[in-house]
Amino acid sequence: MKINIIRPNERNICLRIPTALMLNRLSAHIAAKAAQKNGESLTFEQVYGFFAALKEFKRTHDDWKLVEVQSSSGEYVEITV
Repeated sequence: MKINIIRPNERNICLRIPTALMLNRLSAHIAAKAAQKNGESLTFEQVYGFFAALKEFKRTHDDWKLVEVQSSSGEYVEITV
């Protein structure tokens, strides 16, 4: 997973985080617990299934953009899986 933050007239930031670190069983447990605390009815199996589907999608679509946002001040954020 790669997070790019581009700011005009400033230094750009690029964070590279291994996908296996973000989309694993522990992260699925944490995400499920956080969702349940916020009133959502997500189970661990549902979250882990989503993570597995996202990892499989990444294998077939290597440069897929998960989020792409541009502000009115010119700041640009892009999250690539």
